[in-house]
Amino acid sequence: MCREANLTDEELVDLCDQISQGQRKEIEQMNSIRARLHGSG
Repeated sequence: MCREANLTDEELVDLCDQISQGQRKEIEQMNSIRARLHGSG
């Protein structure tokens, strides 16, 4: 949603950046767990 929004408020832009960074970290963690449990290939 943040990428599609035309945000101009700096506080909202910063919040969206923080949310996106957190989601990327969580996705990386899920992928690592999946690879460990099911093999990387």
